[in-house]
Formats: sequence, structure tokens, C-alpha cells
Amino acid sequence: MWNNDLEGNYWSDYVGLDMDNDGIGDSARAFDAGNIDTRPLMGMFSSFGVSADLVLNVISNSQIDSCQYVSSDGIIRMYVSEVVGETGFCRICIPLSLMNVTVVEVSLGNETVLASLLNPNVFDNSTHRWIYFSYDKSTREIVIVPEYSLPIALFLFVAATFSCSLIALRKHCYSVSKRAFRLTNEGRLRS
Repeated sequence: MWNNDLEGNYWSDYVGLDMDNDGIGDSARAFDAGNIDTRPLMGMFSSFGVSADLVLNVISNSQIDSCQYVSSDGIIRMYVSEVVGETGFCRICIPLSLMNVTVVEVSLGNETVLASLLNPNVFDNSTHRWIYFSYDKSTREIVIVPEYSLPIALFLFVAATFSCSLIALRKHCYSVSKRAFRLTNEGRLRS
């Protein structure tokens, strides 16, 4: 066997199809007597270190000119060119410690698509998620942005609004009580 349970190897002469759009060929590739790759890759494998201990793994039929994680924005930015075939694709393995959301927005130049990270055709485990998307044949910038779910966004909005309201109410009440009552020299309150 020339593969693990998840991914095999890239073979430049592989002519199989990828009907389920996961970046892995649907049919095995035999290359010697008894040697079979049951999960041949549909594109080249590239690995990009985005920090001291985190790596983005990309399978693509395009040339990856650059790939980086922009920590200040929480996004992944890639530049691709030289698509082999009619349509370009990327299968990206993202560490959950880098981007742990269920949906991402993939910006493909002037086009934006939502890609579900929980696509049953692509793998998901306790440490990494794999996403897959395709694009037309051109050189382009690809930006992957985490989309936080509506319940989380709503909770954050409500929590922020509540906190601001408490602060404003506390300042207002303190101001009113300070004006309404003054402490005399004898320690008695007067209005």
C-alpha cells in the first residue's frame, strides 16, 4: 500500500476522476505487482509552516505561489497560478488551533463562496479540518476567512450590549446619588 487511510500520493500520470470533489481520485492506481495507491491525490502536495509548530497542508492542481496565515486578521491568504486542467482546486488541511469554526468564507478574487468544513467528502478529526473548493482557471488570490456561527455572534453582541448597559447605568446611578445626598461634617446625610 502506498497510502494511509486518508491520503495517498500524487502521480503525474494518474487519469482517474474525482467525482466527489475531495481532491482524491475515485479509483486506485496500480504501479507495480502488488503495489496499489487506493487514495491517489488529484494534485501536488505542498506544506507551509505558518508558525513554529503549525503547518498548512495543501493539495492542489495549481502552483501555490505563496501561502500564509495572517494572525492579526485570523485569515489564510494564498496566491495560485498555472492551473493544470479545466478547473483549479485546493484541498487544505487546517489545524483546529489555527481556525476552529464550522464554516469559512473563501474569497476567490472577486468571487466569494461559503465552504462547509464539515463536508462529508473531506476528513475532520480532533486536531485538523480539511476543506475543499474549486475555482476557474486563472491566477488569483485566495483568502480563507473564518465565519463565526450566528449563535456565537449573537451571544457576543448581547454580552457586549449588556456590559455597556451596566457600565452606563452604574455611572448614571452614581452621579445621581452623589448629587442627591451629601455627607455633612457630622456624618449625617442631607438632601
